[in-house]
Amino acid sequence: MLFETSRYWFKGELAKVLIRPDLHFKFYGFTWVEELPEWAMLCVFALMVLSSAGVFLGAFYRTSAIVLFVTFTYSFLLEATAYRNHWYLLALLSLLMIFLPAQRAWSFDAKRRPAIARKITPQWNIWLLQFQIGVVYFFAGVAKIDADWLSGGSFLAIIDSGSHSEGVATFLKQSWVIGFFSWSGLLFDLTITFFLLWSRTRLFAFLAAAGFHLTNGLFLVDVGIFPWFMLLGSTVFFVPNWPRVIAHRIGLATEPTLPKTEFATPRGSPMQSRHLIIALLALHVAIQIYLPLRQHMYPGNTSWTHEGHRWAWRMKLVPKTVTSIRVFTVDPDTGQTIELNESLDRAVLPMQKERMGRQPDLLLQFAHDVHDKLQEKYGKDFPIYADVRVSMNREISQPLIDATVDLSKETWTLGPASWIVPREKTRY
Repeated sequence: MLFETSRYWFKGELAKVLIRPDLHFKFYGFTWVEELPEWAMLCVFALMVLSSAGVFLGAFYRTSAIVLFVTFTYSFLLEATAYRNHWYLLALLSLLMIFLPAQRAWSFDAKRRPAIARKITPQWNIWLLQFQIGVVYFFAGVAKIDADWLSGGSFLAIIDSGSHSEGVATFLKQSWVIGFFSWSGLLFDLTITFFLLWSRTRLFAFLAAAGFHLTNGLFLVDVGIFPWFMLLGSTVFFVPNWPRVIAHRIGLATEPTLPKTEFATPRGSPMQSRHLIIALLALHVAIQIYLPLRQHMYPGNTSWTHEGHRWAWRMKLVPKTVTSIRVFTVDPDTGQTIELNESLDRAVLPMQKERMGRQPDLLLQFAHDVHDKLQEKYGKDFPIYADVRVSMNREISQPLIDATVDLSKETWTLGPASWIVPREKTRY
């Protein structure tokens, strides 16, 4: 996170995504998250970098972990068009790190306050991290049990969106190569957690994970730090004292500490506190299982409708291309059609516009925003319509939104949207 936040800040990406936009698109339930003044946003970025370093070094750890979670999660929730699966994972792990005693060994705090140093940790700390990493793998596999993925359509779209040379692209588009990557990706995601948990297969599974992530990160597709993070994150499945063993073997430690398990309630910890911790952990686990499954509660193809897509670890399963967006209104007095595309281009950034065209709930937010502004300016109730055409998995472009529906009158809910046009599978 220190690397990621520093890189995005110094490249200007944080300012581009979080400061420059006039309109911020929201996640459902988080419409109250608002942008701060520019000077305050710069302070947020600085605190993100500093608190990342604090957690990394174990310096003023608990405070650093809280500040990191608050600043990073605030930035993440501020702009829905910038949603990334690995940023969501980083936000979750930042939350968990607040409650884990990660500052008790090899840290600035343990050096400064020897009384807090420990060579053991409660077993639930390890299980919680293993669960969070394992959820990502497993549900990424569940999401790939999809006709478009298994038929190779999604993989072909990934190749087309990449920057491969003509020779490499030709090789990757061979039917056996497509089949290999589609099925191996599915089986890897579904099973890798279980192989990492079993000591007899753990090393082989980790090497397989290394091959999988390095192939993705270096060759197939650009997904930021996600492959590297998941590769390093997978080490939580190894015996907990593995860093000490390595340090011992290279001469940086006198002896490795044997892994121990601690199930007892910490001294001075009342039973009520333990019950509260168990209840909160159970709630977190239940939410992390429910959110990826809720996509199956919606009708239609999730990749097309985007309903239930977020928070579900659906990675590289929405290769949609927006071929055209037309937003328009009708003057309620004269019946004259008024095009709003120029207003759209002024109101949103190109990145926001492209994401908005693929994700209907974002389009609905824009429709409500422009409706409110027109009503405030002219004192009339303008209907807002959208004609959006999208191609998915190399199919013929087709309408995503019912262009006869006044989007300004549609309510943003978690229920299925009747104004999304069902997908018809048609190949070129």
